[in-house]
Amino acid sequence: MQPVQAQTAPLPATPPAPPPACLDGTVPAVLEAALLPVEARNGDQLLGVLIVKLVGTQILARADDLGALGLDASGLQNPCTAGQYLALPGGLNPQLDSINLVLHLSLRAASGQTTDPDVLPPDSPQTTGTVARASAALVATGSPLGTLQGGQTTAVLDVETDSRLQNQQAGDGPAGAIGIRSSAHFGVQLAGSGPSAETSFSGAYLYRQSGELETDLGLLPAGAQSGLGGQQGAALVGVALHRTAAADPDAPLRLESPAAGTYRVLYRGVVLKQGTLMPGTTLVRDLLYPPVQDELTVEISDAGGTRLLSRSTVAFDHRPQSRQAGTLDYVLDAGLRNNLPSVGLSGQLATSRNSAVQAGLLLGSTRGVQLGLSLNRQGLALSADAALMVGPGGDSTAAAAPPADIQRGSLSLGLSGGQDWGSWTLRAAAEQTRAGSGLGAEVGRSTVLGLQAAVFLNRPALQVQGRLEQLDSPTGSGGPVSTTRGDLSLSGSVHLGPAAGPDADWSVRVYTSRTSTPGADSLGRSGVSVGLNLKAIEGEPGLTIQGAVQEGRPSLAVQRAGQQGDWTIDGTVRVLPIPAASIRASGPYSASLDLLAGTPPVLAANLSGTLALMAGSPHVLPSGTRQLLLVRVGVPNVQVRIGGQTALTDDRGQASLPLDLFYRQSEVQLSLDGLPLSTSFSVLTLKVQPAPNALITVADFRPYLIRTNLRQLPGLVPVGAVAHLKGEDFVLQDSRYIQLDARNGDRIAVSWPGGNCVATWSDAEVLDCRP
Repeated sequence: MQPVQAQTAPLPATPPAPPPACLDGTVPAVLEAALLPVEARNGDQLLGVLIVKLVGTQILARADDLGALGLDASGLQNPCTAGQYLALPGGLNPQLDSINLVLHLSLRAASGQTTDPDVLPPDSPQTTGTVARASAALVATGSPLGTLQGGQTTAVLDVETDSRLQNQQAGDGPAGAIGIRSSAHFGVQLAGSGPSAETSFSGAYLYRQSGELETDLGLLPAGAQSGLGGQQGAALVGVALHRTAAADPDAPLRLESPAAGTYRVLYRGVVLKQGTLMPGTTLVRDLLYPPVQDELTVEISDAGGTRLLSRSTVAFDHRPQSRQAGTLDYVLDAGLRNNLPSVGLSGQLATSRNSAVQAGLLLGSTRGVQLGLSLNRQGLALSADAALMVGPGGDSTAAAAPPADIQRGSLSLGLSGGQDWGSWTLRAAAEQTRAGSGLGAEVGRSTVLGLQAAVFLNRPALQVQGRLEQLDSPTGSGGPVSTTRGDLSLSGSVHLGPAAGPDADWSVRVYTSRTSTPGADSLGRSGVSVGLNLKAIEGEPGLTIQGAVQEGRPSLAVQRAGQQGDWTIDGTVRVLPIPAASIRASGPYSASLDLLAGTPPVLAANLSGTLALMAGSPHVLPSGTRQLLLVRVGVPNVQVRIGGQTALTDDRGQASLPLDLFYRQSEVQLSLDGLPLSTSFSVLTLKVQPAPNALITVADFRPYLIRTNLRQLPGLVPVGAVAHLKGEDFVLQDSRYIQLDARNGDRIAVSWPGGNCVATWSDAEVLDCRP
């Protein structure tokens, strides 16, 4: 794709920077200048701590410090020798923040390197492991333990696993990624007639991924089958081939400017990216676009970032369903479905970035065809879908009579749009089902017509939804039956009273239903339901009072929500119509407990979560996690962040975070809070680009880990003790840290009046000191 271009206002030209100059440290002007320790940064990247001196308008750095920070690798010529100072050239655009002691550099300015818009960032590395998603439920009726006469207790466990045995990496060859997926259901029931148990597997298959292709072999669940095949709801014993084209890569944002400056890219006031603007062309390609169609704001300022020079807008479309024209996705499967041969094919072809056609075909005992179309133009979205299915509707193994044939046809149309004031949707659907006796005679027919409409207003917050449905069955054992159903709902939010008053969510629903049969009186019911929830009450921000009248029956409940560490806890007590209580918690995993004081009483408990196993190390993740990020830091108790998710590294210096299914390139950040003084990092931010089919993506900070020459001595060593190494002495202060020019394995002699010990220098924060 061609870069998206935003033109900037002309900036005043700057004269060329003078060549670097080396100064001897013994020169009086240099010798008398005070040493100033500063953090050297290249944009958001921390290069390390640099010792500088200020001589007039020049910023001087020791020449032998530059290599450790990677500055010489940027293309900067460094002819100086050890002990000399280098005046940082203007090409590095050095800017010293003397208040926060931060030195801002622009390495790209020195290197003169440019970013090739056709070279995409490579996928981040992956690792093998297993991700297991489990949900356990316990339901007891008749008594809390289901032991009374007529009582019953049921326990259910559902488990889905995805084990990656080999990852698809550069150089892996044709094997690509190989793994095993499975899904199982286990149930135990205790009843008066005796206990019973059941076990079922809805999926267990081997998969192989190579580029955009995936091949599945084994017991395939509905989600791994073609469209019409999966709609049958039965597992397929066979093989399936999937092709999912890579998402259309984001076009880089192209900024043109004749001189240096700074830029900010914003979305609705939120800064997505900011940095230094180089003379000439600057390509910004790692923007975190929101998954919508909208506009970005680009602001250009002077080199100091204090004066705004220009502001422009750039349109973008980053909806997940967007595809490049000509992109083809498909699924082809073949095998045994319901013990009968079956072949299925479904595909989608993108005719433009936001328009596509779909088609499906199913052959076998059940036959079907499906066609679809989706268009999106200037805020309007149109969708259409038609399907026809023919198959057996009875027991094909019965010998008494031929199985019944079921014919089902459906047609649906949808239209939606959105503007600044809100959005709206309109959908119409029709479906007819015919049943034959297997001998050609029709034994039943039914028709369903439906119409749905909805309008959502932003200001005021108001939703209007309506539905009308007609069901006709002209033939059947009970004679012709016609049913009409309709309802109209209005809901919204309003603030009550003064500024400190509560917010209220309200709803009104009008409904009607009528069934008629020739020769009999029509049966129908109509009514109005109203509801009112009071929330954000002064002094109790997490309290909500829920009240409603539905079909003439009042209901009343009180809900309280709060935050406890990493957990969100929600408790509800219902007074009417049947007393009940429930509590729900979500965090590293999800749990709920419900008690219904009815006849009979019911007690229900549920627990769900995700467990990831990587190199023998378990990680607990929120329920429903399907892709995750493994962050390797090498230091325990360090906070890592990606988006709004945070985690602490474990004893092995690793942390795991969930990734969204539509995850794109983003940044993983390390926090300096809690970082031991013996460690620092030359990079605090890494960009990750998960592959579309990745299971566990890795962000590794360990290559950027720097061990300082600071270590702690244990508590047995008193303050004032002297640590000695190769003629170098250090007196222990209250912080209990010593600073020596030591290497791992060096033996440190520690002495104090009345005692001594020997410590061995290592990567540990606290050294072991033995007498």
